[in-house]
Amino acid sequence: MWDIASREQRRLELQDALDSAKSQAERNKLGQFATPINLATDILRLAKSYLPRTGAVRFLDPALGTGSFYSALLRCFSEHRIKSAVGYEIDPHYGNEAMKLWRETPLEFMLGDFTEALPPVKEVDKANLIVCNPPYVRHHHLGIEVKQRLRRASADASSVCLNGLAGLYCHFVCLTHAWMARNALAIWLIPSEFMAVNYGKPLKEYLRDRVTLLRIHRFDPDNVQFDDALVSSAVVCFRNTPPVTGTCCRIHIRRFARRAGESQEPDAHCSLPGIEVDGIGVRAGQLRGRKSQAKVVGPFCNQTRDCDRRKQVLRASSNKSQEAGDSGQVPAANTPEPALLAYGRD
Repeated sequence: MWDIASREQRRLELQDALDSAKSQAERNKLGQFATPINLATDILRLAKSYLPRTGAVRFLDPALGTGSFYSALLRCFSEHRIKSAVGYEIDPHYGNEAMKLWRETPLEFMLGDFTEALPPVKEVDKANLIVCNPPYVRHHHLGIEVKQRLRRASADASSVCLNGLAGLYCHFVCLTHAWMARNALAIWLIPSEFMAVNYGKPLKEYLRDRVTLLRIHRFDPDNVQFDDALVSSAVVCFRNTPPVTGTCCRIHIRRFARRAGESQEPDAHCSLPGIEVDGIGVRAGQLRGRKSQAKVVGPFCNQTRDCDRRKQVLRASSNKSQEAGDSGQVPAANTPEPALLAYGRD
């Protein structure tokens, strides 16, 4: 037995002590913001709901930290299902302590720079579950040579050409493509800004064209998930399979109950599908219980290549919106209705 509860308590104490030993400026520069364990557990529960009920799990966290997601993995999956677990951490300040903490568990801990690591060659050695909160390092903290290396490596791994303004988290998503087995599930906790900035366009095209985007959960900008970082977050979930034409993924805005007693009910969700010319734009949507607000982000669609088809979908959506009345339940025309992502619920 791994005594998960005891190890998690020690991990939380370690996280506080290690964070306190660094200045806020140091951690900001390295993009080090630990994932709250409640959020990590909910994300692993979501992962479990997408995976087969039986079969081996080959887990990868390219930015392990002290192991919040790994701890949640051990809580959510039985011991016999975890065939392998690999975690990378570049900072010895956290890595050395994490290595001691998770000793005698399945974790293969790698103290080093994931962006310089070589992916597995054999399909059986690749991960079928990737869960990660990558470092949020802005581009101006990356040197010119580092940027050039990352851009080449990201392009080699995923055929995505990121520009020089992309943050390090974008490169993590692209680099990890080479580590994913076919049909692997990936869940990323990343800044939601990639959906609204120019440097995020290649990443959005990757999500639209290269993989099957399952859902995006965009947290309310007023409800930040990290006590030490004022950044709006998103959980991006996709599968390493080619996308199916005609599918649609919506973006939902909810408040996550970080502490006991806080409401877990959604503030709002975008219920009127928007169809964009390139599938990556922003469109205002109807909000249940609220007036329409332009800041709410619409869906990513991979069905909108044909201009005539796009106009038909928009007209159908408009007609369905009038029929829906106050309920706001408006499915996209001829597309499957995606399920809502409700954190804190099984």
